[in-house]
Amino acid sequence: MKIFTTKLGGSAYMSIIVLAAMAIFFVSMGLVPYFKQANHISYYDFIRLQKNNIAIPYVILTPLFIAVCLAYSYWNRVRLLTIAEGKLIIERKRKTVSIALGEVDNILLVPTKDIMFSTYQDSTWRRSLVGFTGKYYNKNYGEMQWYCTKSKNYVLLTLKDKRKIAFTPDEPERFVNEVKRWLND
Repeated sequence: MKIFTTKLGGSAYMSIIVLAAMAIFFVSMGLVPYFKQANHISYYDFIRLQKNNIAIPYVILTPLFIAVCLAYSYWNRVRLLTIAEGKLIIERKRKTVSIALGEVDNILLVPTKDIMFSTYQDSTWRRSLVGFTGKYYNKNYGEMQWYCTKSKNYVLLTLKDKRKIAFTPDEPERFVNEVKRWLND
């Protein structure tokens, strides 16, 4: 059994930082008027007494929505790529995917410049805010299913039925060599 890690890339961490900053911004929109108020009441009472009714979505619901989206995306990211018992296993919390290595036609390293302008074609709930999962299209490679965590180290697996699957292992050369070793056995 060979295990390959797929750590998050810089863009994923940037997404987390930006969304956390947005949550803090929306919370602060309710805090600034609270601290400007002369009489000292509880923050909950202050939000409840607002006349414009816009404070509750800004202060409570928006940061809560952002936190839930971030938590789900982080929880559902691709964690490991495992090669064992003639299968390639893509480990995620929500749905682990298994591909029989007997179905593999070809595997190759893809330069980042060849794949970086791919367009997303799938529904947004399958996509992760901290990675790249779902169906993508690229003019050089056509339609692909992505299980990627960063925007470098791309490996493209072509199956015998012409489906293409992209991964971003931390050690792409070692990953490709291991899959080729299984294919030659």
